[in-house]
Amino acid sequence: IRIDPDCQGRIGCPGDCDTNGLVDMSDAVLVMMALNESDPIADIDGNGTVELADLVALLLLWGPCEPS
Repeated sequence: IRIDPDCQGRIGCPGDCDTNGLVDMSDAVLVMMALNESDPIADIDGNGTVELADLVALLLLWGPCEPS
């Protein structure tokens, strides 16, 4: 698994931390494992801390990435 340091996946695919073309369970696991940490990979909203809001943001992005 390749981890994207900015959790942007392919260009235009925010939330795709593992760059597999999907925002899916593997991305959600990365975020859940980092809850209450300052992990920039899992900090979807970029506020410096991984919180429930990051998991919600990831869930709103769930599914296949739109073609660029």
